[in-house]
Amino acid sequence: MITHFTEAEKAVHYPADSRAFLGMKPCTELILLILFLGSFSAAWLQYLLFGLPVVPSSVFAALQQGDPSGFPVWISLSQSDKTYHVAVHKGKAITKLSK
Repeated sequence: MITHFTEAEKAVHYPADSRAFLGMKPCTELILLILFLGSFSAAWLQYLLFGLPVVPSSVFAALQQGDPSGFPVWISLSQSDKTYHVAVHKGKAITKLSK
């Protein structure tokens, strides 16, 4: 079925200039610029007054007797097992669809 468009309909469906255009009022652009520059300068002001914050991962508390020693191994193994089964299941489904 071939659709025959009028000239007005062709102009809508197949525009001559199909580049993306985001039309904003100048006051909206000004507000966005002020918000961006305000947050950017506030961050620099905080850096200049207080310096960089301490990275939390570089500060280690001393381990106590009852603290856990690390991530449980069984969680890691069960997660990798789940990942394997999901991958195998998806592979079977893709093979089924390709036939």
